[in-house]
Amino acid sequence: METSPSLTNSFATGNPNGADGTLGKAVAGAHTAVMKAATVAEETVRKAKPVIDHVAASAHHAVDKAADVVAPTAEWLLAQGGNLRAAQQKLTADTREYVSGNALKSLAFALVAGLLIGRFMR
Repeated sequence: METSPSLTNSFATGNPNGADGTLGKAVAGAHTAVMKAATVAEETVRKAKPVIDHVAASAHHAVDKAADVVAPTAEWLLAQGGNLRAAQQKLTADTREYVSGNALKSLAFALVAGLLIGRFMR
């Protein structure tokens, strides 16, 4: 951060309004402290920027790599969506037909499955 020579000189040599006493020294000290803090902050930002840029580039690379891995699966699912839906409908129809034809057996199976699940949940 550049300091204005007129500001720095007016605080260092005294206030142009004639207040060279304690107030002038306090203002000069505060100005010096602020300038030092600004310099430290700028240096920190300058040093941190390459690290932040590197982390951002690494994250971008990881996202690109994940997208490259997922893309073929997503394309396959889109292509096979109709087949998967048809298989689901056939399985549902077959199950419905079996349960209708074997009502007592299906009821017994559901009861046993419910009891087992209840035991495992305890």
